[in-house]
Amino acid sequence: MHLHGGKFKPLFHYSESMPDHKNPRKHADMPTDCPASEAYDWDVELKSKDAAIRACVAFQELSEALAQPFKVLWSRTLKIIIQHKRLINEF
Repeated sequence: MHLHGGKFKPLFHYSESMPDHKNPRKHADMPTDCPASEAYDWDVELKSKDAAIRACVAFQELSEALAQPFKVLWSRTLKIIIQHKRLINEF
């Protein structure tokens, strides 16, 4: 753990088993999922660690990019609702 904003930030281990391998403790080369929280530090245990980390970062960036149009639309909708409420209250 390291100090984060005056508090300890937990460290979690993340690993996946090699699919269809007789030894379930053998680590996979690449992830099928990614740690989803930035509230924690992650110790990533995968055979192709550098490529796996790049894949997780790319997945996160893609997820954020896909969510962006909805954030913009929601923000504009809220502004319209607030303006509409102000107009109603003026009458």
